[in-house]
Parts: sequence; structure tokens; C-alpha cells
Amino acid sequence: MRKIPHWRICCSISLLLACTLFTCVVDVCHAKRRTTFDRDITLSTEQKATLDKFKALVVDRVPHNYMKEDIYLLKFLRYKNFDIPEAEKFLMQVLQWRKENKMDTIGEEDWSDMKQKFMYNLQMRDRDGEPVLYFNVESMDLRQTVIQGGDRRFLRYVDGALEESCGLVRTLGEKYQNVTRGHLIVNGKGYNLIQHGCLRCIPSLLRIVLSYEQHWPECVDRILVLNAPGIFVPLLDAIKPLLSPSTSQALTVLGPNKKTNLEALLKFMDIDEIPVEFGGRKILDNSQSDYDENFTY
Repeated sequence: MRKIPHWRICCSISLLLACTLFTCVVDVCHAKRRTTFDRDITLSTEQKATLDKFKALVVDRVPHNYMKEDIYLLKFLRYKNFDIPEAEKFLMQVLQWRKENKMDTIGEEDWSDMKQKFMYNLQMRDRDGEPVLYFNVESMDLRQTVIQGGDRRFLRYVDGALEESCGLVRTLGEKYQNVTRGHLIVNGKGYNLIQHGCLRCIPSLLRIVLSYEQHWPECVDRILVLNAPGIFVPLLDAIKPLLSPSTSQALTVLGPNKKTNLEALLKFMDIDEIPVEFGGRKILDNSQSDYDENFTY
């Protein structure tokens, strides 16, 4: 008789606190593809007990109802390896930063000038319904913005894009009960040392990485940098030490091989959701996001 290796807690995203315990033999579980959602809500008995303690400790100190949900608090615990004091410290730092930077209303600010220069898109979904944040480096001139003194506004704009993207993950999760993360796809075609990799540009790029790591834990499932030229390597070397283990594991950088790039996208996206520039059929319009209206789950 084979020994069952361990217990798992499988929970509804909205009812993690009252989830049901059941045993799951590894062979049976692996017969069906495990989604990111499955992995994110599956806890050991010990982890569930830690989550309960953490929630009791912080639930009265968070300003929004969604922050009281198990799935939100779990992101901080996972990021800090279920160390309650460290997770508490991290969460309080994020809440203070959000308050000081008025993150709850950042989407209401006028970003029309930035949208013309630094367009991003949230129209794509993967096979599980996870949203995809996509942008094309070639159309962006970071050096010009920095030289003109617009770097601080640019960084706030990026924070707004991250807030919108991770907010979309939360919205879809609440609606469909199967989304806990999203993807980031960067088209590195056109990256060059003048417009993007200049000495005055690098601090802004590193600040973006730090901001994500410090304020939106466990929001990304995959990060794909496609069509990356060889000169991208020094920037990548500078970024890697700033990444958490989970973010580092999520990162894949591929060169300008169209077949390889398409194969990487087809691992988690249908051909109809992949942009035409990568060999797919998705024609992206100029709006940043259609959220949910045109996607069939």
C-alpha cells in the first residue's frame, strides 16, 4: 500500500477561511494539469494555521475589504516564506506607501500625455483567463522623457499601470474564482542603448523593478521578454539581483527567433490571443484595456 505523501488544503478563492480539507493522492492530482490558481490556493495544514494567525493579527489594520481576503494576505505570507513577523512588516510598509502615494486614486489622474508615449495593453488573456500586461519597447523613448525631467512622472505612471494590472487580476479573481495572477510580456524589439539603456535611463528601469517587488507581491505568473537583443544582457544582469526567487523563476528572456517566441507563448495562450507580431491572430487596438467585455471564459 502506497503512503499518501502529504495533505493539501484546496480552497475557493472567496472562501479560503472556511475551506474544506481533503486528501489528494499525488498520482490523481497530476493526472490533470495544475493551474497557477490551484498552486496558489493549495496549502498544507501548517500553512493554513499560519494564515489564520496572520489574518487575525492584521485584519483590523487593513483599509479595504479585499485586503482582508485570505488570497490577498496569502501573497505576503508566501513572499516571506510564511514568516509572520516579516509578512506583517511587509504588509504594513505596503499600506503606508499606498497611503503616502495615494494609490487608491492613481487611476483617476490624467495620464493622457504618458499614454501617448508609453502605451501598454491589457486586452489579452491566457487559457485560464489570466490577464496579460503587454508593451512594446520600440515605441518608447525613455531617454527623451528623462532628459526633459519627466522621470518622476514616468515612474508614477508605471506604478499606475502595475496597480491597474494587479487590480485587474483581483477583479477577475473575484468574478471567476480562478485567477490569482497575471502575465507580463515585453516585446524587446528595438531596445537600444540610446533610447532605453542610457546611463540616465537605467535608474528608472531599476526603480520599476524595485517598485513591483516592494508593493505587488506574487502578482505575476510569467514574465516573458521576447525579441531581446544581445545588448539587453547588461541590463538583465543589473536587474536579476533585485528579483525575489518567485519573480526570478517567472522570468524568461528570449532572442529574436520568431518560432521560439511563438512556441513560448503557445505554452499558455491560444493562437487567437497572441499578437500578430509574434505570429498570432490578436490585433491590438489603441485602447489600453477592454478588461472583460470581449473575452469568453
